[in-house]
Parts: sequence; structure tokens; C-alpha cells
Amino acid sequence: MFISPTSDQAREQPSYSDVPGIEAVAIQRMEQSFTNEGIHNLANGAGSIEEINYLDTTNLPMDGSGLVLALKHKLELDINFISGNTTVKRWNVTTRTIDAWDLPRLLARKFLQLQSKAANSSLSAEEMSQYNTILEEVDWNQYAIDCARPHYVEGTVVQKSPLRIRWADDTSQDLPWTMAKEFFLLESGDKFSAHVKLGRDNTVLAVRHVNLIA
Repeated sequence: MFISPTSDQAREQPSYSDVPGIEAVAIQRMEQSFTNEGIHNLANGAGSIEEINYLDTTNLPMDGSGLVLALKHKLELDINFISGNTTVKRWNVTTRTIDAWDLPRLLARKFLQLQSKAANSSLSAEEMSQYNTILEEVDWNQYAIDCARPHYVEGTVVQKSPLRIRWADDTSQDLPWTMAKEFFLLESGDKFSAHVKLGRDNTVLAVRHVNLIA
């Protein structure tokens, strides 16, 4: 429970290093001075110690299957120890500091809400600005790849060891041995259809539902 601090207590901000969901990083705040004494103090490491608080993860869980939205960096938190609330900077998501462990879910929820409105062209000007800010801080390309449905493809087994496939567009590709089990029933020269999950640069991530084309 958070208690409003007295004037003496309010002089120093408490540490949140033990609060679930928060990563506290202590940094030395160097005093800016161009006097001879100030330069001497800087050279000797003088300055105040300040604690910067961050969300303790760079992955936001998007569903129960393991799909995540990756952050490009850890998000900085603005903790108000008087009100007992924590706000994620630039995202404008606020919760009680004791509930900071729930921030990844709240951030994912806000992203999905804005994404849905963007798809329906119903974002307000303020929401559009917020959505653009959020997109700058997430790996949108990887998320789009992870969300994409498998593609229907056709091809021919060139050889099985190592596994080499010639796709319908006449390009050939070697697949890792971990995918060989999907082609267990096929032989070299067999034509097939399948559903393929693609990654960056059309890298094959998974092959499912391989069927022989007679």
C-alpha cells in the first residue's frame, strides 16, 4: 500500500528495484559546470545518483501461443511515488505501481486496440500520433511475419539427403534436416503441395500438410 509521504519523505524518491515488472538502473547524474571547480568535480566523478526505471522485458505477449511483439529497447517508466501510479513513457499507459507486473499485457492490449482502429481507418488524430509513436518502438516487420498465415505452395523433391526442393517458380532451396520428416513419404522427383510459413527474406520457417501430387 502506498502512503502519501511527508515533506521530509518526499525529498528522496524511493527505489523500485524490488517491484515485479520494474527494472531499476542507477546512473550517476553529472553536474554541468564550466567553472574550474566544476570541471575538477566532473573529472573525479562527482554528481548525484539517479535511478531510472524501465519495464523489465522487451517482449509483449500477444496471445497464449507464444506470439510476442518485440520492443526495440526497454521502455522507460515514470513512477509517481506520491500517487502510487506508474506510466509507460510515450505509450501513455498507466497502472498502479504495485501492479507493474501487468504492464506487458496492458501495452499489448493498447497496441491491438490502435491496430484494429488503424485497419478500420477510425483512428482520431491523437490516436494516430500515439500509434505512430508506438510503431517506432516495436519490431513491426517481425510481428507481421509472425502473424502471417502459412502460404500454399507447390514444388518438387529434387533430393532427400540433404533435402532440396524446387518450387513452382523454378527456384531451388535446401531445407534443414529438421523439416525432412514432413517429406517422409515422398521420394526424389515427387511433386507435392504444402503450407509453408515464411520468415524474413522468404526463409522457410516451417512446412506443414505436405501432400503428394500424382
